[in-house]
Parts: sequence; C-alpha cells; structure tokens
Amino acid sequence: MLFFEWLPMSYFTLAAVVSPMDEFGCAMYANSRIDKLMMQVFAPILLLRFLGLVLMTKPNLIIFQILIIYGYLVVSLSIWVGSTAAGLARLPTECFHPMKVSVLNVSTMEVFYTLMLFPYMTLVLLIPLYIRLVMKNANRQ
Repeated sequence: MLFFEWLPMSYFTLAAVVSPMDEFGCAMYANSRIDKLMMQVFAPILLLRFLGLVLMTKPNLIIFQILIIYGYLVVSLSIWVGSTAAGLARLPTECFHPMKVSVLNVSTMEVFYTLMLFPYMTLVLLIPLYIRLVMKNANRQ
C-alpha cells in the first residue's frame, strides 16, 4: 500500500521541481500545496504505520490500519482536496490561459487523489454498518 500511496506523490513532486517558476505565483502555489500534502497527509500516515508496526500485534495492526490510518487519510486528504480546489479558484487567470505546468500538475494531483479517496471513503462509511450487523447478530444469539 505504501508503494501505491508514495509513487504518485514522488511523480508529482518531481514534476513540481522541474516545472518553471512564473511571475504570477502559480508554481509557488503548486509547490506549497505539494508541501502541505506531504507534511499534513502522508508524513503522519507514515509515522502511524511505523508506530503500528513496532507497537502492535498483527490482528491489532490490521484493525488499527483500517480504522485509524485510513480514517485519517480520508479526513486529511478530503481537507487537502477541498482547500486546493478553493485555492485554484483564487489563482489569477494567467495561470490557466495558457495552462502553466505547475497548475496542470496540481490539478492532476487533485483529480488523482479525489479518485483515490473513493475506496477509502466506502470502507470508512461501511464500518458503522458492519458494526451494527455484528451487534445485531450477537444480540440474536
């Protein structure tokens, strides 16, 4: 799972590094959003995974990963996607006509991570239903 999460992040970071700076602040905005994604979303997830690996047994680690890590991923990535979309709306029109490489990169990141959120959101949203069904079956017996 780490490979799936970090490989696109590496690609987007490399694209941000090689994209040229511009006088409108488009590249600076894109670089700040990538920095926030790394520091507020993926660095805590990496820390949580490491702590879980060191401190927990395998069954507890699986539950910890599903509930805590993926829950944090859904919440923090949703906040990042929303704030990035709001920031893109405030960028000057010169960033979009013609499309700057940095804006194209951050727009692609936003779409990619929005699509990446769907399975996690489904998982997190179905956990209460699963718990309710387990409790219902336990009460029946």
